[in-house]
Amino acid sequence: SVRRAEKYMAEEKYWDAIQLLEAAVPVLEGKPKQRARLVLARAYTKNPNWVHQAEETLHEVVRDEPKNVEVYLALGQLYKAGGLRGRSLSMFRKALELKP
Repeated sequence: SVRRAEKYMAEEKYWDAIQLLEAAVPVLEGKPKQRARLVLARAYTKNPNWVHQAEETLHEVVRDEPKNVEVYLALGQLYKAGGLRGRSLSMFRKALELKP
């Protein structure tokens, strides 16, 4: 479940969260699926080798739910951490447009 994965994240058990969510995402729908994808992307960002996977996962949320403020904030943080200032600012602006 997504709640259990969030618990794993709080305990810094990122691999366990990833395993749980990668199995759950394909069978979930709607808001629970988007929430699972967001948590999964956050778990991916904990490993520098998986940052690209995190970005792709977040873009899947954007495609399915383009008015999700949380995903733009997550993308902004991801780009900021990667030193991509322009992309980061663009994502933060989008989040502000959706929720001033």
